[in-house]
Amino acid sequence: MKESCLLTSELEKTNEAYALAKISGLKYCEFLNRQYGTDYISVMPTNLYGPNDNYHPTHSHVLPALIRRFHEAKESGAKEVVCWGTGTPPARVPLCG
Repeated sequence: MKESCLLTSELEKTNEAYALAKISGLKYCEFLNRQYGTDYISVMPTNLYGPNDNYHPTHSHVLPALIRRFHEAKESGAKEVVCWGTGTPPARVPLCG
């Protein structure tokens, strides 16, 4: 994803609260830099996969879990891979009451 793509479209509904928190941090750094001449940056971790990622079948992010599932299917010679969830996003715990 290119940095220029940030904040150019609607937020994904199931991740909106998380996205807003990240956007707030980005904008805060931007405003501090503008007002006080600082050079703060904001690091944004992603849910992509890579070296040393967590590929646990039930405790990883979606992409690493799917990679593992397809890899295991290929290794075992499976003719198909069935990927079903509950159809609902995971529960979110509110940070304030």
